[in-house]
Amino acid sequence: MIDFHNHIIPGVDDGANDLLETKEMLLHAISQGITDVIATPHLQNPRFDDKQITDNDILTSYHELVDYIDSQKIAIKIHLSAEVFFLPNLIKLTNHPFATLGNGRYLLIEFHHAIIPLSFKTEVIKLLDAGVIPIIAHPERYIQIQDDFNNAIRLHKLGSIFQIDTGSILGHYGTKVQKTAIKFLSAGLVNFVGSDAHNSRNRNFCLEPAMKKCEQYFGHDAEILVNDNPLRLLAGKDIISLKKKKSWFSIK
Repeated sequence: MIDFHNHIIPGVDDGANDLLETKEMLLHAISQGITDVIATPHLQNPRFDDKQITDNDILTSYHELVDYIDSQKIAIKIHLSAEVFFLPNLIKLTNHPFATLGNGRYLLIEFHHAIIPLSFKTEVIKLLDAGVIPIIAHPERYIQIQDDFNNAIRLHKLGSIFQIDTGSILGHYGTKVQKTAIKFLSAGLVNFVGSDAHNSRNRNFCLEPAMKKCEQYFGHDAEILVNDNPLRLLAGKDIISLKKKKSWFSIK
């Protein structure tokens, strides 16, 4: 399996504190059958302005992590991208050294939990015109989508695709978030499932149990979310969509 969306690069955001914590997280990931992780440190998120982390800081920490993993003989591959906070400058990031994925074809975007700006439509059009497809990070956790799922449909019709958090499927963020995640899955609107792992304590990798839930519903097709599509993402190929379903497993 490939985990798309996590914060394992130490010391650059609210993710892993140091290399030892990252090592613990990665060993846990390997125990679940994860072979690759696409690391997505926060980029231009106002919450981390005080840390004054530069792009070069992230690149340096990434290369230090890769060297450390090699020295420790940890059998997992790390790919670098970012979770980009929405600002009306996304088109400028298409040439960023690591913000995009798949030879510049995909961009992972997050919003403030309570606000999806109206200006996003304009930015999506600019991105699509430039050949860049926006991937919305954990849309099930945004209040506007929880309150009105039509907002998700609108984002999809604009040309966005979606990544759902494993913790949302498992109910770690509460029933409302879980129900919204299930709506995305039932509607066939999920393209990726990612851990959004942040630490070795309460937000570690949990891809395996989340995928067992998805397999109850989609069978072997669930592998598209953690294998086929992440591979396509890295290669810059078209992303596959799961078929829409009429029902879902019970929330327990």
